[in-house]
Amino acid sequence: MVKKKLIITLSVVAIVVIALAVGYFSIVGSKTVAAQLHVESGGVLVNEKEVSRTVLKEDDAIKTLDNGYATIILYESVIINLDPNTEVVIDDLINSHPKIEQKSGKTWNTFTKLLGIEDYSAKAGNSVASVRGTLFALKENYILVGDSEVDFGINSLDFIVEENKVVEEINGEIIERDATTEELQEIKHNINRVVAELKYLREKEIEKKKLMLKIVKIEIVDSEGVKRTLNQEEAREYLEDADNKEVDIDSLLEKSPIEIESLEKIVSITKEIQKLVDLGKRY
Repeated sequence: MVKKKLIITLSVVAIVVIALAVGYFSIVGSKTVAAQLHVESGGVLVNEKEVSRTVLKEDDAIKTLDNGYATIILYESVIINLDPNTEVVIDDLINSHPKIEQKSGKTWNTFTKLLGIEDYSAKAGNSVASVRGTLFALKENYILVGDSEVDFGINSLDFIVEENKVVEEINGEIIERDATTEELQEIKHNINRVVAELKYLREKEIEKKKLMLKIVKIEIVDSEGVKRTLNQEEAREYLEDADNKEVDIDSLLEKSPIEIESLEKIVSITKEIQKLVDLGKRY
């Protein structure tokens, strides 16, 4: 009887410990989705079925219709904006080097360094772009680079395409040239689009961890000189200010009594937004 009671007691203790561990990691942890789709507007198909938002997997085919705008997000690090009439297939989801194949249309690709992805490749027709941190537009036999540089192979020729440069095939000839005024404006527009997607990711992180804002106290002194903690809406405004470097985003980590992965993601995403906001000012 004593042995039976001891077993029951140990079982109860084990259940409590597991429950506490699950509860703890539900607060501090943050699951990373390998591939997800965010429909911005219009019609978007995944494997010929219309969707509004979904988790993606290898070999999924994503297609935007005439009025469709969508974004594929790989490991919360690579942002792939699809223009209308564009089809992309998820070729490989290995987390160190994800790959896509672009069947048609035009994409805007932004490689951030949020979660340790080493590089990323996008194939369109006879051309392949490989990057380790940049922003570029891609369609068959055409690339426009908006930041840093891209390794670009086309028809067995290799290029290192620099910022504000274009490599394209025209009448069977491969040429390299400066971006036009219109293309520079496209870069600026896409930067704003990527910023919006990063804010979308950040908002999803906040929604996943509402309890986090109760743990991390963001304090301000209001107009009457009273110190108080920001509510959820004010915390979002705080992050908007951080996007423009009006407040120190690193101070959020200092305010947390424990390490919270979601909080670290929010800070990292905000820093990427800051970089893109600065980049956009150059156009």
